[in-house]
Amino acid sequence: MSTPKSFERREVVAAIGAGIGLVALARITGGSSSPSPASGPAQGSAQSPVLGSVQASVPAPQAVPPAAPAEQVSPAAESERTLGLLRPGSRVGRATVVAIYPVTLGGIPVVLEVAGERFQVDVLRRDASGPNPVASTPSLALFLSNKGDGARDTAEEHGLAVMALAAHLAACDAAGAPVPELLSLNERMHQDAQGFYCVA
Repeated sequence: MSTPKSFERREVVAAIGAGIGLVALARITGGSSSPSPASGPAQGSAQSPVLGSVQASVPAPQAVPPAAPAEQVSPAAESERTLGLLRPGSRVGRATVVAIYPVTLGGIPVVLEVAGERFQVDVLRRDASGPNPVASTPSLALFLSNKGDGARDTAEEHGLAVMALAAHLAACDAAGAPVPELLSLNERMHQDAQGFYCVA
């Protein structure tokens, strides 16, 4: 027959055992402690860790720089671009290029030399209704600037040199060389009928 003291000890042992069982049950059913914010998003979040990392790697849009201003071309550069690789000292047929001037009075003056004689060729815009040039290309007309009115005969060597220059300009034109805004002979005379156009 148990005494009251032994009965009390059994109650204490039973209570301790019950407490240990409750703790073990809580560990089994509850699992480990909830993850800290550093280990990942909370349960139920609409954003996954993978999607979040991809979005974070996308760079912010950059501001579009302003457009560069249009290139400004000097009259001298316009002449050089139209005439291609021609430079002082270049050969054109039997003639030698002495000088190439910037666009002057609506035309490009080119000074050539044959057999020690210099003469000027004006490269103007072609005008089918204007006077006949010494030579021409689909867009340009070449005239001798010999202070004449068109009635003077053209020296054969000069005429051949002008035609050689026109052939070169036609090749440049076909290759896409830019042509500046030039005047036709009629337009030039209309602007300044008494103009002095000789540079040679």
